[in-house]
Amino acid sequence: EQALEAYQQAESIWERLVEGDPTANKFRAGWANTLHGIGILRHRTGPLDEAMERYQQALSIQKQLTKESSSVVQYQIQLANIYDNFGKLLDRIGQPNDAMAALQESLAIRMRLAPDNPKMTDLQNRLARSYSDIGSMHFSMGRPEEALESYHRALAIRERVVEENPRFTEYQLDLAEDQDFIGYLLERTGQLDQALQFYQEALSTRKRIAEEDQAVLEWQSDLAESHWAIGSLLKKSEKMEKALDDFREALAIQERLVHLNPDASTFQRNLATTYNDVGLTHKDMGHLEQAREALQKAVVIREALAEGNQQAFIYRSDLAGTLNNIAIIDVDTGRYSDACEKLIEAIRLQKQALALSPQHPQRNSYLKSHFLTSCFAAMGLAAEEHWSEAAAFGRQLLDQAPEDPMVWLKIAPLLVIGERQGVTAGEQPGYAEFRERIVEKFDDATDITVVEKVCKACLLQPDSINVARWQGEALAAALDQGAVPKDFLPWGWGTRALLAYRSGNADLAVEYANKSEEYDPAVLAHAINLSVIAMAQHQRGDAESAKRALDELSQLVDRDESRLSNYHDLLIAHILFKEAKDKVSESVKR
Repeated sequence: EQALEAYQQAESIWERLVEGDPTANKFRAGWANTLHGIGILRHRTGPLDEAMERYQQALSIQKQLTKESSSVVQYQIQLANIYDNFGKLLDRIGQPNDAMAALQESLAIRMRLAPDNPKMTDLQNRLARSYSDIGSMHFSMGRPEEALESYHRALAIRERVVEENPRFTEYQLDLAEDQDFIGYLLERTGQLDQALQFYQEALSTRKRIAEEDQAVLEWQSDLAESHWAIGSLLKKSEKMEKALDDFREALAIQERLVHLNPDASTFQRNLATTYNDVGLTHKDMGHLEQAREALQKAVVIREALAEGNQQAFIYRSDLAGTLNNIAIIDVDTGRYSDACEKLIEAIRLQKQALALSPQHPQRNSYLKSHFLTSCFAAMGLAAEEHWSEAAAFGRQLLDQAPEDPMVWLKIAPLLVIGERQGVTAGEQPGYAEFRERIVEKFDDATDITVVEKVCKACLLQPDSINVARWQGEALAAALDQGAVPKDFLPWGWGTRALLAYRSGNADLAVEYANKSEEYDPAVLAHAINLSVIAMAQHQRGDAESAKRALDELSQLVDRDESRLSNYHDLLIAHILFKEAKDKVSESVKR
């Protein structure tokens, strides 16, 4: 506020001076510089519309000054600086094309000035910064190759500037930043060996900087970040022991930083991130107890950060991620109930985080990851025939209203079997309510794979045809028109066959199931088809065909198809097998 007040007073003075002498360049230059300063301040603190207005005013004055006095290098330098910040503001408010245009104006000015002013080191460094900024814009706009080209141009200038000014720390910091980001770009484009080279160059630069003054904690933090980046890359390259070495180097620095500054949330968050990644590395190496220990350390830190920063979405999101990681280990070690407890908390935290930042680009992928792990936990409970827990956990997941239809499909057989086993008690919502909820949830779905999942999830009991009618019509139309992916065909025709059977049309049920068989279905899709064929042939009075299908089906469902990723299909096959077996057995008794 004091800075803003001083700027506003200066603005008023410059404005009066310019009114008194409109041709005085030094007054107009001072006015433009002050407007630019207010723009920078508002850019940082808001409101952004005021920052925009001040930048535009500064640009207007500075452009006129530069036009009238083109030989004054300082006017051109200042114009480039204003374009620079103006472009970054445009990027921040979601206007990337206009931002790129402004940054390129800044670059063009600096490119004209740099060759004639080789001794103006700051100008050379700002030229490099222009290339870096444009590279970042290319990357954010999905153009990694152009981004790399711009960053390499920046790097060439940075290296020359640092060589000529070896004791100027700011230039070394900029060099390390560009080396690090080039490594990141190469990593993102799959060039891991080259990425490692640039990460190591950044590490060397940051070591030199950190050694200059151990008391500058930010430089120590940058050094730890380089170790972390190298560790992450080595983990991705499956060089686990080497990855752990760099993670440990990062931990040693980060623990010291947190000890020196226990209230610095950035240092704490970085420490928790490294513990989290150490845990994941141990997990990938099969060291599950060491993994759990490291992840639990991350949880302790992240719980404290989330509690102490109630309005900061990122801390809740971080904590949810680590809880999800521990839950994966729980699932891998058969501790399904423990996993379920952590996962419900992870989903709750992630939803709170997204409520605080609804536009976060990763909002759906984070939740999807938690729900996917939750499904593994639920299937694990089912595999151990803990039906009461599995059904209860399924209902808890549905209360979180997942957006992924696969989650709903995986929960459906848990509720059916839960009711069959007599464990869905009292006022707890069961399969009938589930059907109403899933149809309402995905009522406007246009993706045919979503429609198929909704339809199948609603057809696991005989009395469900009315609920699934609209989805069935959409599925039929898509299959008849051939407007579906090839790998979808066996599943799509199989679900259509089940729908036909539920609708009372045994002939079409057999026809559609055989159509599914033409596309070489997976084992469990084949099992579902056989269930439909057995029930439909029984309905048609063809006892021999019904028994033949049932006998083959009996062998299939007894196979070891218990991978948690597709366990829901096995449960669906078992549900339909039991229904078919009961019908055929009853007929034989009669």
